[in-house]
Amino acid sequence: MKKRLLYPLLLIVLLLAVAHLVSNSISPAFREKFNLNQEGNVPTWFSTVLLFWIALNSFRIYKANAQVQNTVRLSQIFWGLMSAAFLFLSLDEGAQVHELFALLNLPHWFLIYAPFIILFLFLTYYYLFCENCGKELRAWLGWGFVLYILGAFFFELITYVLSPLSPTLMEVEYVLEESLEMVGAILILMGTQHHLQQIEDQTP
Repeated sequence: MKKRLLYPLLLIVLLLAVAHLVSNSISPAFREKFNLNQEGNVPTWFSTVLLFWIALNSFRIYKANAQVQNTVRLSQIFWGLMSAAFLFLSLDEGAQVHELFALLNLPHWFLIYAPFIILFLFLTYYYLFCENCGKELRAWLGWGFVLYILGAFFFELITYVLSPLSPTLMEVEYVLEESLEMVGAILILMGTQHHLQQIEDQTP
């Protein structure tokens, strides 16, 4: 099951990266549809679906935990916040909410999001390493968050600090940033799929 889902999704990321790199030599219309640095195109739709899928799985896990636990526990809080966070990220990806920060002359979006991200990372670390969390779930979510944050924030920060970059470096940055985001989201998705399967196997 994992390989049947994981490998096709990773292949899509590879194809999207290649399509971006060759798009200039094909046509402006093709470039617009597969440009990793633009919104409202094929890569954006793919990312939106991934993020919403994670949100949906996280909500299902939250509901399953709520049914078997009489008191609110960290696992419920974690999966509830996971669902809300990735629902927001999917809406942000699809509706380009973060692009409004520049239009409204607000500070760069990652400066505003940073405190919330740090708090969520502390909660994630505690849940994965201090709670009785399985090794496989810890690996999927741990590596997924590392790659997603590298793509979504680290490369964005580099571009913000070192701007303006040369056209070649910008192309490299686009591919690395978006590819890491998508691969990270896929690993997180695999973690939620794995955990859901465990819950279903334990349900009489």
